[in-house]
Amino acid sequence: MKKLVCVSSHGSGVKHRFALLHQVKNFGRLHGYDVHFLWGVSKGVAYCRWEELFGPLDGIRVSNISEAEVARLDRDQHSHDTVAYDGERLDVVKDGRQLTDRLFAFNLPASGYLERLVPNSARPKMRLLATPSDAIRADVEALVLEHQLTARTGIRVRVTEAPRDRRKPHRNQAELDDCLTPLLRLAPSVPVFIVTDSEYIQQSLAAHFRSAFLLQKEFDLTENGSRYVHRSDKPAMITFLKEAFLLCQCRRVINIGGFLNDQSARIWLPPYLAARAWASAGIALTTDGEWPV
Repeated sequence: MKKLVCVSSHGSGVKHRFALLHQVKNFGRLHGYDVHFLWGVSKGVAYCRWEELFGPLDGIRVSNISEAEVARLDRDQHSHDTVAYDGERLDVVKDGRQLTDRLFAFNLPASGYLERLVPNSARPKMRLLATPSDAIRADVEALVLEHQLTARTGIRVRVTEAPRDRRKPHRNQAELDDCLTPLLRLAPSVPVFIVTDSEYIQQSLAAHFRSAFLLQKEFDLTENGSRYVHRSDKPAMITFLKEAFLLCQCRRVINIGGFLNDQSARIWLPPYLAARAWASAGIALTTDGEWPV
């Protein structure tokens, strides 16, 4: 059996890692490779092990490795044509290099090259979905029933920590307020589920919507006078996973910044929907009788 071992960079988050997994799974299935994903227990996932967050993946073997081992593999794949793992040498995947029966793919550039070797006709329409661990699944199922998530509109606002990220909002007051403006024109009676890593965004939305539901979390990172969730905090990572699975149960989601499995949710993107679409979805008018924009 041909073999493909892959790993993402140590700082990559869960959505980044599942993008890689999707690419290598399609390649492996089409070209007959046994896929082995190395889950870095690293800063990018708050040092959580795979099984603390997710259940088994069909067709992909997953092993936990240390942050130091990820760094070693990264160094080796930069400076050599092969890397050593689990007692054998694996050929490093790079754009244009001939493929062999024993491959090693590091991060999205390598997995993206492999995906380009899969014709569009062989690619599934739905990206690979994450499945929760048993503990997270039990909590999510209970919360869906208790708070009637299927009747709520999810609001997800992810504030980027990277100053040069093209996505907005960044961690500054002007962009946070710009993000809030259209959201606060929704009627306060709309039942919502609020997910954000910004204390200011959460407090503003919770004060506006009368029947808001949210998961309690710590905002223990201060930047530019506002407080945010610390991404290296393990409880915060587990809360984020619960929020992601809960959002997918909402009737609709206003999505600013993305979340894991967002392809399986019913998403509204800024500047949100036109009046006709809001009407057909049964969403209330704003308090002054106008459609939200």
